[in-house]
Amino acid sequence: GNLLEVFAKVGGLPLSQETPKVYISESDRQKIDQLALPQKFVAIHCHSNFSPKDWQTFHWENLIQRLYELGYHVVEVGLKSSLNQSLPGYINCCGKFSLLQTAEIIRRAQFFMGVDSGPAHLANAVGTYGLLLFGKFVHFDKYLPYSGGYATNNAIMITDGQKPCADLPFEVVWNAVEKHIQNTSKS
Repeated sequence: GNLLEVFAKVGGLPLSQETPKVYISESDRQKIDQLALPQKFVAIHCHSNFSPKDWQTFHWENLIQRLYELGYHVVEVGLKSSLNQSLPGYINCCGKFSLLQTAEIIRRAQFFMGVDSGPAHLANAVGTYGLLLFGKFVHFDKYLPYSGGYATNNAIMITDGQKPCADLPFEVVWNAVEKHIQNTSKS
C-alpha cells in the first residue's frame, strides 16, 4: 500500500484514500511573492535522501536546458543542489525556504518533476501535476508511496522496467515531458 495506508494499518486506523493537504499561511505566500518567480516555470527536486532513488545529475542539467528552450524556467527545491548553477533559466531555491514556503513555490509551478522524496509529497499535497521518476528500489520492482491525486490521475510515474531510477534513459523521461507539455498546451 501507499504510505497513508501503511501508517493507518500500523496505527489501527481506518483506511483512507484522501488526498493529502498542506495549509500555507499568508505570510509564507507573501515571502514567495517577493521572489517574483517567472510566470512559466517547472519545479524540480533532483535528490532524495537515498541515492539509489536519484536520477543522474547530467540528465537533470540536460532536462533544464531543453525545458528552457521550450520557454520554461526551472526552479529547484530541496535541501541542496549538485547542479551546474549557471544554466540559463535555472533558479536555485535549495535550502533557502521553509517547508511551507517550498510548498508554495511548488504550488505555483506549471508542473513538478522529481524523484520519490519529500518535495514530491508536497507537490501532491498542493495539487501540482507531477512527473515522477521511479525505478527498482531495494526489493520493490514497482511501488507507489502516494495517495490522493498522485495515486490516481494527477501524476505520471516515469519508469523503465526493472532498472533503478539512476539508470532511466534521458529519452524515456524527455518523451514523457514532451507528451505532457503537448497535452497541456492543447487544453
